[in-house]
Amino acid sequence: MSRASSTDLPAAEAGELPANLALVSQRVTLDIKNLILSGDLAPGSRIRQEELALRFGTSRIPVREALRYLESEGLVTLKANSGAWVARLDLADCIEVYKIRERIEPLAISESVLHLQTANSTSAAMPAPTCPSCKA
Repeated sequence: MSRASSTDLPAAEAGELPANLALVSQRVTLDIKNLILSGDLAPGSRIRQEELALRFGTSRIPVREALRYLESEGLVTLKANSGAWVARLDLADCIEVYKIRERIEPLAISESVLHLQTANSTSAAMPAPTCPSCKA
C-alpha cells in the first residue's frame, strides 16, 4: 500500500474545524495510518484515543477526527460504547479483494494500452519540432 498524501486526508469544511485543528487532524490521521500500515498497530488491536493523543502531543479531538476518517478508509472499526479497533481482514475478505483485482487489472491494462497506442500514433504523425540553434 502506498503512503497517504496530504491531499488524501480530511480537510476542514467551512465552520467544521478551525484551520489549525484541521492541520493537526491531518497530521494525526497520517501518523495513525502509518502505524497501522507498518504493523505497529496490529489488526484487531484496540486503539486508545488517550494514548495516541499523549503520543502525538495533542488533544483527543484530532485523534477522534482521524479515527473517523480512517474508518471511512476501512482501516479502523469504530464500535459504540466500546472504542476503536484496527480493522482486520479475514480469509473471505482477502479472497474477495483478489477476485476483484483479477477482473479490474486486465481491464485497466487493456484500456491503458488503447490510450497508449492513440498517444503514440498522434505523436508519430506530428512533425518533430524545429530548433533554430539545432542543425540537422
